[in-house]
Order: sequence, then C-alpha cells, then structure tokens
Amino acid sequence: QVGKSTACAIKAIHKAFSQQSKVLVVSPSLRQSGLMFGTIRQFIGESDWLRGSLIDDTKTYIKLSNGSELWCLPDSPTQIRGFSKVSTVIVDEANFCSQELLRAVQYSLLTVPGSQLFMISSPWSIDHWFYRYYQDGQDKKDPTIASFHYTYEVSPLIQKDYVERKKDKITDEEYRTEILGEWIGDEDAYFDYELVE
Repeated sequence: QVGKSTACAIKAIHKAFSQQSKVLVVSPSLRQSGLMFGTIRQFIGESDWLRGSLIDDTKTYIKLSNGSELWCLPDSPTQIRGFSKVSTVIVDEANFCSQELLRAVQYSLLTVPGSQLFMISSPWSIDHWFYRYYQDGQDKKDPTIASFHYTYEVSPLIQKDYVERKKDKITDEEYRTEILGEWIGDEDAYFDYELVE
C-alpha cells in the first residue's frame, strides 16, 4: 500500500495520451488487473481534459481518439501472444505470475522501439523470475533494468501505530513479506512456496 499501482496507472494514462500506444495491464487474474484498470478508468473519467478523448470504454478495454488502446488481461500467455506493436506492459503482482506470461510479454514488446515493461509486486518466492529481475536491477548487471524497494514506512497513508499493534499478532514471515517487503526463502517459511501455490 505504498502507491505502486496508482503510479503505474498514471504511467499507463500518460503513455496512452502522449502518443499512439498499445498498453497492456496484466495480473495473475482478471479481477486483479481489473482493479488497476478501474483506477485508470476513474482517473480518465474524472478529468474533463482526458474524458473527451474516449472512443470506447469497457471494463477491459479503452480506445482513445489518438488511436491508443489500453487492455486489461489476466495471466494468460495465449491472450498476450495475440498482441503486436505493444509499447507498454504493466504486470501487477508479478511475483505471482507465470514464467510463460513473462515470455509472452517480452515478445509482444519486440517491435516497438523504446517499449517498456513495468513489474510491481508484493514479495513472495525468491525462486521466481520477478525476484531475479529485481536482483539484476539492484546489482545493476543490466543497464536496461532498474529496481526499487519500498516498505510501509514510506507511505503517508499507512497508520504506523496500527502496524505496530499488529506486529505481535502475525507471523514473522507475514511481517517480513507484507510489511517490510522482504523476500524470504523456503528455509525461512513454515511451508515451502511450491506447496503453498
């Protein structure tokens, strides 16, 4: 709850309105991607400046007068592979999305110069492609990857006293992942991640 989804929703809107673009918003489920897409639709709908550019507006698709399209999709590699000329993909809760999704997303971005992939997530398993991308960004191994880490402390919206009261009532693993935003390995968890999934 530090504003990752809101920031990405604003990025999607900026990209779509500033130049003709195809923007995909993807999450593990359509319900989850629909949450961010709902924020996008709300921001556009509340702006007199932007609202007039809407040509088509459904729960999963927006078309603008400049030709831009925004799509809301679940973790479905077969659906992603049908898209071409994609300029921006936002993967929400990426640490819970499949390797096959990553592969499909990367190929959908190949034909647009300067295309961008944004991945945001709560931490989960370190044995996952999202964690490897995060580490590459931290280690600066690849100049095209940047990664950032935020804990609850940076958000002015989160009630710090509430978090402190809950600290003794949740497991250490839950506190570390949900509050501190840490990844923990199977050796630190009561159940291994593969079993939980």
